Amino acid sequence: MDVKKIKTCIKELYGINETGEREREVSILETALFVEDVFDITLTDSDISTENLGGFNNLISFIQKKRRD
Repeated sequence: MDVKKIKTCIKELYGINETGEREREVSILETALFVEDVFDITLTDSDISTENLGGFNNLISFIQKKRRD
């Protein structure tokens, strides 16, 4: 999956509209479940952190890293 598709999926999770505004807040747990379901990535306890899952760019980098592993 390329970066553009990853970004599109994450925008849907966050409810980001065309103007770039977030329409909802998402918890780390909800993000973790989303990543496991949508990207077929199994997360460890140490993966579930704000550093990995706590922001748009962090999440993109984390998903790319995990998909390479």
